[in-house]
Amino acid sequence: MQKNNRFFQAFIIQALMFLPVLLPGQVVVGSGTADGSAVLEIKGNTRGVLLPRLTTTQRNAVASPATGLIIYNTSTNCLEVNTGTASTPSWSPTGCRTGTVTALNCAGASVTGTLQAGQAASGVSVTVPYTGGNDGQFDTQIFTSTGVTGLTATLAGGYLLSSGGNLTLTISGTPGGRGTAVFPLSVGGQTCNLSLTVTATSSDYTCGAYVGAGVWKQFACYNLGSAATNTTDPFTPSWLLNGAYYWWGVTPIFAPGPTGPSSGQANSGTYPASSMPPDNLWMDNTKTANDPCPAGFRVPTRTQMQGLVDYNDNVIVGTWTSSSTNYSSGIMFGTELYLPAASSRTPDTGALSGRGSDGLYWTSTMGPQSNSSYYLAFYNSGNTVITNSFVNNRNYGMSVRCIKE
Repeated sequence: MQKNNRFFQAFIIQALMFLPVLLPGQVVVGSGTADGSAVLEIKGNTRGVLLPRLTTTQRNAVASPATGLIIYNTSTNCLEVNTGTASTPSWSPTGCRTGTVTALNCAGASVTGTLQAGQAASGVSVTVPYTGGNDGQFDTQIFTSTGVTGLTATLAGGYLLSSGGNLTLTISGTPGGRGTAVFPLSVGGQTCNLSLTVTATSSDYTCGAYVGAGVWKQFACYNLGSAATNTTDPFTPSWLLNGAYYWWGVTPIFAPGPTGPSSGQANSGTYPASSMPPDNLWMDNTKTANDPCPAGFRVPTRTQMQGLVDYNDNVIVGTWTSSSTNYSSGIMFGTELYLPAASSRTPDTGALSGRGSDGLYWTSTMGPQSNSSYYLAFYNSGNTVITNSFVNNRNYGMSVRCIKE
C-alpha cells in the first residue's frame, strides 16, 4: 500500500509539470509565471498562436459573436475584431495585407453628376477601374484638384480585389472656375491623373483672359452681332457664337449675322464696302462714337489682342476645314475665352471666306497706311498659326469681340 502511494505521488508531480501554472485569476501556458497584468499568457519562442481562420461567409455565419471576438479572415487577409455587439457585429480589420494593383484606368472613369463653376458639388461621384489587385487593404484617401481648384475627391478605404474592380470617389467642394479639374490619384502603388470637366454656370457666364503680365480683362462672351443669348454656352462651338462682320470704324452692322443649317439664313449676302473708312473712327485711347460695342465695352487694342497670344495657353478646338457650315473650330485663350473661326467677308462681293479655318478679329489700332488697321488672325495651313501682326484694308468684314473698358 505504501508503495502504491509513492507511485501516485510521483504521477501527480509529473502531471503538474505539464499543466499550466495556476495563479489566482491567471493562467500561463509554458514555463514560468504569468505577467501580473495578464489573465492568460502563452510563453514560447519556437511557435506562434493560430487563431480560427474563417472566410467572410463563415465569419458572418457565426451565431451571436461576442464583442471582442477575434478571427483571421482568409477572404481579406486581415485579423478582425468584433467591435460591435453579439446582435449587431461590426468587424474591424487590423494587421491587413497592404493592397496593390497592377493598373489604374483614369481614362476609363465614369462620372455621375455635373460640376459647374462657383457651384458646390452635389451628388457627383466617379468610378475608376483597376486591375491586378492582391485582395489587400487600402486606407481612406483624399485627393485635391489642380487646374480648376477648390475640389476634393474622397476615396473610402476598402480592399483591392484580385478579380479587379472599380474605385468610387466622392467629389466635394466648390470649383473656382470652369475648365478641367485634375486629381492626381495614387492607389495601390499605381498613379494616374483623373480629369473632370467643370462647366460655366449657364445663367451667368463670365468670359475673359490675360492681356498682359498679371492683367486679366473681361471680354464679351460672344462675337458682336451673334444670335447667342445669356444662356448660350460660350465655350462650346456653335453657329450661335459667330456673330456678324464689321467694316472697320463704321456702324451699324453691314453684313448678315450667323448663317448655317440651324439658323434659317442663307450663306450669300452683300457687304457694301465700296469706299475706305477714314482714320480715327476707332481709337486706342478712347471709345469713339463709331465704336460698335455696347456701353462699358469697346473694340480691343492691338496690344490687348497681342496679350491674348502672349499671356494665355492657347488650345486648338475643332476640325479646321473651310466650309460655310463648319462652326466647330476656334481657339481657347486660357480657360475663359473662346474665339470661333468665324471667317470674314470680302469687300467686293461680300463672299464668305474661310469659315471654320480662319479667325479674323479687328482691333482698334490703325495700321501703318492710312487705309489699314491691325487685326488678330488664326488660321489653318497644316498647322494653326496665331498672330497679331497682320494689317488689312478697312473695308473687309471681320469679327469683333468686345473688351470691358
